[in-house]
Amino acid sequence: MQEAAQELVRKLRRYKSKKLQIVAIVPGGVPVAKEIADALGAQLDVVITKPLNISDDGGLGQIGAVAEGEVRVVDEFAMEIAQVPWELIEHAAFESEQEVKNEILKYREGRSLDVKDKNVVVVADGVSSEAVVLAAVEAVRRLGAKKVILASPVCALSIAEDIIGEVDEAVFLATPFDLGEARLWYKKYEDVADKKVQSILRGGKREPSKASKHQKTF
Repeated sequence: MQEAAQELVRKLRRYKSKKLQIVAIVPGGVPVAKEIADALGAQLDVVITKPLNISDDGGLGQIGAVAEGEVRVVDEFAMEIAQVPWELIEHAAFESEQEVKNEILKYREGRSLDVKDKNVVVVADGVSSEAVVLAAVEAVRRLGAKKVILASPVCALSIAEDIIGEVDEAVFLATPFDLGEARLWYKKYEDVADKKVQSILRGGKREPSKASKHQKTF
């Protein structure tokens, strides 16, 4: 993750200023965002977003997502193809919004995300869900961000093509046709536990993590 973050830093360095804010999508984006924030001398925070849990196996998670600030993103075309009724969407959205509220308490102790008039870099460890990222972007826009930049080491090609028009800039190191799991694109992927996220956000020392070795390149 550190190597990928350093590559992103080189591409983001021109945004270095007092008005720069790094905002991670939890939990996986936090270690990458931490490296970027430290390198650019920027503040670090998190944006809370959750996919809609439409099915037990999570197979319909791409249909939509929610984020703090009562943001809801729904892919109506995918919803029609999967024949998911609006009643189920509403129920799933309500449940996911409760999870968002709980995570705001857990990670930010209930305080609001302050990004007004700032250039905000939204950081993910990998973009495999368009709805989750769009919800995060919309959340920071509603909170008054001056400019929104999306940064991730890897993003599915189809999502990258769709999302470019939704942000001021998108910075990716790789855009594979078939992404799969984001962790497979790292030489060492850190599983990010809640306590580690909380420690990073408090500015504490990062706990040693268990790394999984994989064949791909970051």
